[in-house]
Amino acid sequence: GICAWDEKSILVCSKDQLLRLEVPSGKQQIIAQGLDHPRAVTRDAQGTIYVSEWGQSQLIRRFDAQGKRLQPWGMPGGRPRTVLQYNPLQLQDVRSLTIDARGRLWGAEAAHLRRFFCLSPEGKWLEDFYGPVGYVSVGADLDDLTTVYHQANSHGPD
Repeated sequence: GICAWDEKSILVCSKDQLLRLEVPSGKQQIIAQGLDHPRAVTRDAQGTIYVSEWGQSQLIRRFDAQGKRLQPWGMPGGRPRTVLQYNPLQLQDVRSLTIDARGRLWGAEAAHLRRFFCLSPEGKWLEDFYGPVGYVSVGADLDDLTTVYHQANSHGPD
């Protein structure tokens, strides 16, 4: 996982850490550690950082701009392989995250059903839909933050 921090720095998921890396100098700062297989990272206009975990937790960890842990989103352990009652906050292998112009968090799962989901700025489930069987990702158009794209196949955006 990687995303922009500012014009000179990026956030990078590495092993069990989230790092801030200054691109010109290579200087690193640990933002968070002890994460459970961090995979995707994004941040909102207020500086809140969101990191998906692929390990046992299957949560979206949140941190303020100073790196202080906030309440995570999702259900610990994620969605079981056999679902008796659907809960949209049971996440499974979130591979991509982005924030839209309204501050909503969009995510794409890598699980076998290729689910996309949208959470409010408060972490409430808003909607989800299921995409094609190929590996997919989701992202905001950085020139027009009112538009969110998803990749419908492994060959590029549709």
